[in-house]
Amino acid sequence: MRGVEGYQLPKWLIDIEADISGEEVLALASAPDGRVDLGQRVETPPPLPGFGGATR
Repeated sequence: MRGVEGYQLPKWLIDIEADISGEEVLALASAPDGRVDLGQRVETPPPLPGFGGATR
């Protein structure tokens, strides 16, 4: 859910939490009462060549 603040720029009205580790990415969006409303956990993809982590 988004609202509008200031120069008509969107402002998130819910808490969104993201945690990126070497093994997985976890994202949580909270309902207005603070409970987790939506969560997604996926494996961290391998690095792309040329963007760190990959060697020739």
